[in-house]
Amino acid sequence: MVKLWWYLPACSMIAATAMAAPRMCTDKPPSLWLPEEQLVSRLKKQGYKLREFEYERYCIEIKGWDKQGQRVWLAVDPTDGRVVAQKTDIPHE
Repeated sequence: MVKLWWYLPACSMIAATAMAAPRMCTDKPPSLWLPEEQLVSRLKKQGYKLREFEYERYCIEIKGWDKQGQRVWLAVDPTDGRVVAQKTDIPHE
């Protein structure tokens, strides 16, 4: 039987590496972020209708609807308003 004594430390190292990964949206300080009104305006021009707007670490998380009227969750870079992640299969709330 092979002993797996090394397994737990290896898993811990992998988890620590994942947590130390760079931020999803930006690593720039909030002083360089766009004003909320400007971000909302940019997203509305792209056809999104916003319901919730929340600052989450170095991202802005938004819940709302896309151009097709489908429920959507967005992760937005606060420095330029760029959508970096989008999820459309979110449950109804």
